[in-house]
Amino acid sequence: MDFITIDFETATSAGDSPCEIGLTFVRNGKVTGTYSKLIRPPGNRYDFWNIKVHGIQPHETQFQPSFDEIWPELGPLIKDQFLIAHNASFDFSVLRRTLSAYRLEIPSLLYACSVQLSRKVWTGLEKYNLKSLCDYHGINLNHHRAEADSLATAQVCIKAFEQAQIESVNDIRTKLGTHVWQMQSHGNVRLGVRKVTREKKQPASSLVSKLNPASMFYKKKVVVTGTLSTMKRLEALQEILDLGGFPEEKITPQTDFLIIGKNESSGAGMQSLSHKQRMALEYITQGAQIKFISEPEFIHQLQFI
Repeated sequence: MDFITIDFETATSAGDSPCEIGLTFVRNGKVTGTYSKLIRPPGNRYDFWNIKVHGIQPHETQFQPSFDEIWPELGPLIKDQFLIAHNASFDFSVLRRTLSAYRLEIPSLLYACSVQLSRKVWTGLEKYNLKSLCDYHGINLNHHRAEADSLATAQVCIKAFEQAQIESVNDIRTKLGTHVWQMQSHGNVRLGVRKVTREKKQPASSLVSKLNPASMFYKKKVVVTGTLSTMKRLEALQEILDLGGFPEEKITPQTDFLIIGKNESSGAGMQSLSHKQRMALEYITQGAQIKFISEPEFIHQLQFI
């Protein structure tokens, strides 16, 4: 089985602010190499809570290349390949948003999510974040650095594919019934191939037609902190629900995304953060994979699909 795992670390809650990328290459079920780069984000600007997550400091990227400068090297590595990320909706949203921000061509590629794969292979685990899966399998992990996370994701996937006897991308959809997605240069991220089964009936509702598996919030737990300037919080939660997400009021270790209102601080100390932000950071230090989303990024994602 050949694939590449990918992981981004971001400098802010904006979707086009990667500060590090990590790739791990797997051929015939074996790791053959890794690739990692520090990236200078736009304006070399960082949010406090992002630094708390990955530890990358502005001085480390001040003289590093911007994303468009590494793309001639990076693009050929992933074009027309099969990629996997842990919580893929986040990483591939970062990829597409950053390419769009620099007006770079969107590459054609296939991708899948190792969280979904793991849920299919190892049913009944308490948690499926990367740290928990690594602990379960005895895999060493220097968490929240891109190269280390991509390598750990590759090792988890190798174990999953061995156990489920997965030998091709087609096996992922037919044996596991897990979605494989396609990124295309001329359109949005689209659902690619999947297992052909009878779909469970959705409850009758006037909103059912808005459910969208292509949304990054689909089947994800989402919490909002602060006051949104573009809509009321209840309206935002309804939008998430309509797309097939799970809006929640409280931060937990299982939260996937924390949407941050414009009035919430990105200041230089823990005391400047909201209670939900502090709780999210505490859970992240314990292995949770909560991603921060700014309000402009949230609105972009609602309009994107």
